[in-house]
Amino acid sequence: MGVHRVLFVDHHDPRAAAFFPESIPVINVLPHRLAVRYFKNKKLDRPVVVSPDNECGERAKAFWSRFKTGNCDVGMAAIVTDHSASVALDQCVSSDSSASGDLKSEDPWCSDPSSRASEENYDAQGAALVGEVRGRDVIIVDDIVDSGHRVCRAARVCKAHGAKRVFAYAPHGVLRRSAFCAIEAAPLTEVLITNTLDLPLDADCVKIKTLNVSRLLALVLKRLHAEASAEGPREPLAELYRFESRETRQHAEQ
Repeated sequence: MGVHRVLFVDHHDPRAAAFFPESIPVINVLPHRLAVRYFKNKKLDRPVVVSPDNECGERAKAFWSRFKTGNCDVGMAAIVTDHSASVALDQCVSSDSSASGDLKSEDPWCSDPSSRASEENYDAQGAALVGEVRGRDVIIVDDIVDSGHRVCRAARVCKAHGAKRVFAYAPHGVLRRSAFCAIEAAPLTEVLITNTLDLPLDADCVKIKTLNVSRLLALVLKRLHAEASAEGPREPLAELYRFESRETRQHAEQ
């Protein structure tokens, strides 16, 4: 069909590459370094990277490994969840995904306290924190923020265990309508996403911050057109680090 190469931005499942024939190279562009630089510029207090549930451990560990470069004092923790309870919660809150209209109108999570109470009850009954967050800033690392309930649940668990400030990072902000209300109500300082998806025009949530990955993709495409590897030799990688440092400084100054 004329496809020569496929680029993903932090795809949900690495196994997706298997759907393409070997003749088509598949490249996964990770914006983690942008996010790490963003958080390092915030001068966090003994930060801890937290996996929000059983499925995000590898992703959180990869983020933690990158964050600790340069002798950075960063811890690692994980929230272990009851899978059956998590599935029940997802079914409970999924009914609003197909609704239309204003972000807050006719939204059961925003208007019905029982919807919030059911999730908060799950926090106590279906999740356990492994690791120490007391008195430390926390970064919850996920891949997608859709309903927002997973990062919000994780934020409440961390706060219940004495966390100082709670941040969240996920490359892709799908952000259904209920997510904005959930994030505003949760004990989250910021939720960092990238601009792989546009925010709704009527989105109104000051906690959501966006990293621009366009220049990162432009640099990767430039290398590919120059017949260079996406991973590249040592010198192009150094150029990428410099680019990311400039990009995140610009975001930090805004």
